[in-house]
Amino acid sequence: MLEKKCAVMARLERLRKETPPTIYQGSMQQKKIATEFTYVIRFVWVDFEKKQLGWSKSSTKDGEHKTLDLTKSAVSVAGDVVSIKEEQYAHIVQLKVSYR
Repeated sequence: MLEKKCAVMARLERLRKETPPTIYQGSMQQKKIATEFTYVIRFVWVDFEKKQLGWSKSSTKDGEHKTLDLTKSAVSVAGDVVSIKEEQYAHIVQLKVSYR
């Protein structure tokens, strides 16, 4: 159990290091899920306290939004694309991260 928790924390720390600081407060980013062909602009943020990735159609965290549990996800970073695969349901969310 301790090994799994350490692995999760290592993935979250890698995500924290390899994504721009604006992602913690939230910013407009390009997002798509694996079944979509094109990216759409969404307000995206990472909540390290809750260990979740969130996104919303509005320009804030308030209101209706979706989240993905990062403790049950595999995170990979390749250039400006962050891929997050939720292990239980095999959902894949990709972000094209802008470093502005």
